[in-house]
Amino acid sequence: VIHHDYYVNQSLCRCQKEGGQSTLILETPLAELKAFDCGMSPDPKHPRQACIPGTPIPTLQELFDYLKNSPVAHARKVRLNLELKRDPYHPEWSM
Repeated sequence: VIHHDYYVNQSLCRCQKEGGQSTLILETPLAELKAFDCGMSPDPKHPRQACIPGTPIPTLQELFDYLKNSPVAHARKVRLNLELKRDPYHPEWSM
């Protein structure tokens, strides 16, 4: 999946099931990650960003498909810079 952190940022992403516990992405099945709505809470770091309720955490393949099938002509010209993160103090957080 595409996400900035090792854990789901629950201040931005809400899950249908409550619990408030941190969710390590690596240990969470895709179906559970897809239950998070990451478009309903505003990000205080980006005040002009629009909220789009119902936005799930995307997979890389979904991003590729979106760009390929987008009605926006320039979408197929988008170049991606993928950053894979690893924490040397917590190698168990990533593969």
